[in-house]
Amino acid sequence: VPLSLGGRFHRSRIRLISSQVSSISPELTGRWTKSRRLETAWSLLRKVDPLRYVTHRYPFERAGEAYASLDRDPGRFVQVILTY
Repeated sequence: VPLSLGGRFHRSRIRLISSQVSSISPELTGRWTKSRRLETAWSLLRKVDPLRYVTHRYPFERAGEAYASLDRDPGRFVQVILTY
């Protein structure tokens, strides 16, 4: 997806925080164990509350309708979940 990192991004001083849980550079492995990395990632996810971005849910049987809707009007959706 396109991501604009100019204009508002710089003016508003938006911060991007990323996490690499599976492996990190060798000089950090003594301080950042895998369990510490996982806990930090989960802690940050709890702060963000990613479920608030779910805008639409479709039963799996209606997946075709979900994809058609996304294709027709992508601006209406933030996150679509197919439920089972």
